[in-house]
Amino acid sequence: MHGKSEHEAPLVVRYLEKFLHATGLFVADHHICVLVFTLVITALTSVKIVFTPQEDDIKTGYTPFGARSLHEMDVYNEFFAHKGDPIAAFLLISAKDGQSLTRPKYMDEVIRALDFVSGNVTHLDKSFYDLCTDWCLVNEPIRQFANGLNIRAFSNDSLARVNLTFPIMEVLGKELDLSANFFGVRGDEKGSITFLRVIAAQFRADVPNGWSVDDVKAYERNVSNKLHSEFNSSLIDAYGLSLTYTADEIVRTGMTIFPYIAIGFLIMCVFSIVTLIISSIYLRQSFKHRISMAILGCVCPLLATSSALGLLFWMGFRFGSILCVTPFLILAIGVDDAYLTIQSWIRMRDLPISHREKIGAVLVDVGPSISITSLTNFLAFAIGIYTPTPEIQLFCMGNVVAVIFDYIYQLTMYVAIVSISGEKEIKEEEEKKEQLKSMEKESRQVVTAPKQVELSSSTSSSDSHFTIISINRNSFIRPASSVCTDEGEASGLSRLLEAYSDWLSNGFTTIIIFLCLLVYWWMSIEGALSIKILLSPDKLVIHDSKLLQMNYLRDTYINPNYTTVNIFVSNPGDLDDPSQLNRVKAAIEAFEQFPECLGARFSHFWLRDYEQFIEAGGNEENEDYEDGSSNGTASIYSKSVMRPFLEWPEFQHLNAFIRFDENETISKFFATVSYHGDKLGLFDEQTKLLKGWRSTADRFAPLGVDIFHDNSQFIDQVDTILPATLSTSFATLFCMMVVCFLFMYNLFTVFIASLSIASICIGVFGLLSYWGIDLDPISMATTIMSIGFSVDFPAHITYHYFREGLEDSQAAPSKRIARALVAIGFPLLQCGISTILFVSCLLFVPTYMSEVFVKTMVLVVSLGLIHGLIVVPVFLCAFSTLYHIFFDPSNDTQSLSSFARILRWGGVSPTGVSPSTSDKEIPSS
Repeated sequence: MHGKSEHEAPLVVRYLEKFLHATGLFVADHHICVLVFTLVITALTSVKIVFTPQEDDIKTGYTPFGARSLHEMDVYNEFFAHKGDPIAAFLLISAKDGQSLTRPKYMDEVIRALDFVSGNVTHLDKSFYDLCTDWCLVNEPIRQFANGLNIRAFSNDSLARVNLTFPIMEVLGKELDLSANFFGVRGDEKGSITFLRVIAAQFRADVPNGWSVDDVKAYERNVSNKLHSEFNSSLIDAYGLSLTYTADEIVRTGMTIFPYIAIGFLIMCVFSIVTLIISSIYLRQSFKHRISMAILGCVCPLLATSSALGLLFWMGFRFGSILCVTPFLILAIGVDDAYLTIQSWIRMRDLPISHREKIGAVLVDVGPSISITSLTNFLAFAIGIYTPTPEIQLFCMGNVVAVIFDYIYQLTMYVAIVSISGEKEIKEEEEKKEQLKSMEKESRQVVTAPKQVELSSSTSSSDSHFTIISINRNSFIRPASSVCTDEGEASGLSRLLEAYSDWLSNGFTTIIIFLCLLVYWWMSIEGALSIKILLSPDKLVIHDSKLLQMNYLRDTYINPNYTTVNIFVSNPGDLDDPSQLNRVKAAIEAFEQFPECLGARFSHFWLRDYEQFIEAGGNEENEDYEDGSSNGTASIYSKSVMRPFLEWPEFQHLNAFIRFDENETISKFFATVSYHGDKLGLFDEQTKLLKGWRSTADRFAPLGVDIFHDNSQFIDQVDTILPATLSTSFATLFCMMVVCFLFMYNLFTVFIASLSIASICIGVFGLLSYWGIDLDPISMATTIMSIGFSVDFPAHITYHYFREGLEDSQAAPSKRIARALVAIGFPLLQCGISTILFVSCLLFVPTYMSEVFVKTMVLVVSLGLIHGLIVVPVFLCAFSTLYHIFFDPSNDTQSLSSFARILRWGGVSPTGVSPSTSDKEIPSS
């Protein structure tokens, strides 16, 4: 069952320990130079962060690679490529009291807001009136409705000429469609509007000559910012919405998280200092320099994160908001490594060897554990780079580089700090010892020195306090798992640890824990299977953002009443051919066959307006035509022939719907069809409708039909995010198993570690579902993070248990667990508690991102501690004993006759002798 000899460490560990020992000696010999060099590297890489603006790709950042919406967006962009993406901003208006906007004073305020955006919002001295060209009359129905209210209020004789009905109103004989602007409408039995909840206005324009993409963003940004800051009204709420504003709000949310790094850092430092002081007092050691170790142990991961992000920005990566989480994650990982290093130094410092050998021994002691967790975190995020979502790729790439820097800095920068502080600590204690000796000599009195300065008495009396390990003919000293107190002395903590280890190794404990695990697994799997897949812009912004209210109005009033799809026809062909013309008409009519469609009357299809224009004699000045073809050389669908139609004020906006080629014939166009339904504000219904649109578009592939919908890039995640999460999780778990096997080379130990990692991950997934978290790119990123982080707890305890077996193959499982807990238990508790306290500060940031991160970290740390300190030790003891009882060839009493013997398996040692006679008491460190 064992892959290697029980007395021989795996090949990877042997070479790694040799490297770590050499690294420790080098750092100890040059600790000042190492510290300065790493700080210089940090400064050179980090300076880029200051000059890198935060930027989020809201269009495609959360859309999986290969998603159909990306192709649809390319079609959209190509249509407007002659001038770039058009300007698109929206004005949403509602009454402050939540009542109707049809009241005259309220409509006056609506028109004032409309005029404010149209005339007062400018960029490069251009307002909407200067930019609108084909879109200047797009908001005319709102103004005419207001005029109609005034006409009806001041002239009763005009009632017959003012018909304020919905969705079509009539003012002075002119019909206007209100369905694109009025939402949450209620009417009387005649259809007249009696209640109006929301008004939406559009501000669209082609990009003027000389404007760049940044100019377009600046104008759209001004619409929102000036409206929110300069337009004041006691009657209405006016919101400016655009893609630029959405991206800005996401950036603002990310920047809100950064100040809390300082609060979390302070919490972590205070906790580290307090716990190290308590530990030092208990061990009767000096803690003066431990304070600097504690503080700098928290600084080092932040410097590693700063270096990593700075390097990425130097390489051209963008500063996405999701990277704001990286410092919190790396700090949690790095502080864990620092705790291990400090704990090892505490056990090393009194060994009778040189200072450089102590530092080398520290790295040999903790380096493999740090290497396992760093490697597993690296692999977890490295696999995440291959997920199909760009934002997750960016998050994982940032974490991969940060984990690498943190590992390097832990072995160099932080070890140099420990070396400097430790050297000063020992030097001061030696000086204190000399002073005591001098005082003793002067007073000629017997002075009992403090226990912590009696180095030789506690370190030379027995060689059981350290072990000489030979690695490729190079020897170095590593301490035993515990530092003994005086012979025969057993502290209360030591007795408690022994009692706890005996309880863990008891058969009844194993049965109880296993039953609890079955219930826990069942609940977790049930929760994981019921998790919802959902992403909305609301999850990306802080809770005080006006964007939340805009999305509420959109999802509650606008989408259920007016959901629009853009239908692009990239290959219309020869429209003078009646059969081809009918195919084009049939394509648009097919989208109008959906039961949710408002009807052809509410579609914007230029061909229908053009045919009505022709029937009305609007093209009389052009050549005569008959049966859809011209008698001359010019097609009736040529630019020259259609010019009167496209210059007519009522149809001028249709210029934006048509593109002509160099021969002045129509090369492509788009139309819009509108839909309504009470459930169209729901994500599932939007997904169903989007699939229907795409299926319809596929029926007219020869025409080059594609659709474009604003939410399609979010909806496309539904079909990919679950498979991507599962495949990434399984691949990561497999890599975790391989890493554990390379470091431990023991099948049952690796099996327990891997099972524990899987158990933690299942628990995190399932409990997050119960805790109200959906499956989306943010939770997917934290899922990947939790897999890497969940390795830390079981990996530490299993590796130390495995190593104890190499050093003392005759020890009973309970003793091996006790020694492993002496080495690793306190740092694990430090890491777990400090991490929970640290991430809890993010609860003050009211964002979905911070909520998901905090809940994930609390779950993975809590479950990790439970597994690392209870579940894993229980099953390590159980499997070790069962293997000895049933499979060990050296055991000649393989019998099931004694049920009590199995239930008391914690006391079974490989020699068959009671632990009380074969193992000394395990003192505490």
